[in-house]
Amino acid sequence: MRNKTFILIIISISIITIWFWGYDNESSAKIRTLHPERGEISTDIILTGITTTKKQVSVKPTIFGTIKTLNKEEDTFVQENEVLAKLDDREIKTKINIAKAVLLRTKEQYSISKRNLNVAEQQFEIGNSTKESVENHKSELHIAKTNHQEAVQNVNLAYLELEQTTILSPFSGTIITQKSYLNQQVTPDTELFYIANLDNMIIEAQVDASDVTSINSDSKVIINRETDTSTKWKGKILQIGRIITKSNNANTVTIKILPIVNPENSKSTQLRLGEQLDISIQTNYKSNIIKLPFNVIINKNGKTMIALLQDDMVVKMTEISTGLENLTHTEILHGIDDNQTVIIPDGKEFHTGEKVITSNKESE
Repeated sequence: MRNKTFILIIISISIITIWFWGYDNESSAKIRTLHPERGEISTDIILTGITTTKKQVSVKPTIFGTIKTLNKEEDTFVQENEVLAKLDDREIKTKINIAKAVLLRTKEQYSISKRNLNVAEQQFEIGNSTKESVENHKSELHIAKTNHQEAVQNVNLAYLELEQTTILSPFSGTIITQKSYLNQQVTPDTELFYIANLDNMIIEAQVDASDVTSINSDSKVIINRETDTSTKWKGKILQIGRIITKSNNANTVTIKILPIVNPENSKSTQLRLGEQLDISIQTNYKSNIIKLPFNVIINKNGKTMIALLQDDMVVKMTEISTGLENLTHTEILHGIDDNQTVIIPDGKEFHTGEKVITSNKESE
């Protein structure tokens, strides 16, 4: 009988112990944890840029006329001084013939006036002519000379106008747009072609004026397409503007970036004029630092803190000081070591001395 009573007492104690243990665990918060990361951190300015080129021009005629021939189309590469188009030159050739005929007449008149002056001066020396007659011949010679010079100039201008009927490429490049057509009436304001040297592509972007001081020519630049984030290449800051422009209630400065294109020059890395690109400019960088993701940082009573998990599964709220921040992590300057375990709050509030239990899987 005593043995039965002893066994019942042992069983009761065991049940009560198990119940209290289970109750204690149920009342303890279940948590996820992580360890601090040691590595590098950088801060970046994210911008949107537009590709342009250091060498681009709108090709326009310099005279009025009608397009007679078109030699080139869009997306065509042209050499410097290559013929792009020609204007109808028939009227100008007629003008040249008329100018040459006038030139011939003025030349003859100029020769006659010179001879007449010589004769008048000789006659005056022997007393057969008056001084007034000599002066009159001098005036006639001056008029003839002026008319001849004007005729020479008109011929030269007519030939120059003839040259201007041929539209040439001002430099080697690619025809981006071709807006002209045969028999089109054109003026010096008519854009016929738009040519750009795509070997000199640059990217222009607007950066907030307050961020300019953190950028310099040695800043690390990463460029990628909005539609293809897998294609990335480096860039170099070429120029930081000095003029502040106000746009959309923000003060901005223009920066120019030289893209360093893949030397293989594959189609995937070829830039297109006017293409919109994402640009990341590194403004700060540190290596071999301790960092934590944002979701473990706790702001409490004006202090920056983290919840540490101690060996006895008890929480210790610890104040920390932070440094650089990027989009995902914060540099920890003081308050934590590499081997400590940090509790992920997951929206819960913790207190020093609070007992917790961990989930089966530690957060990565």
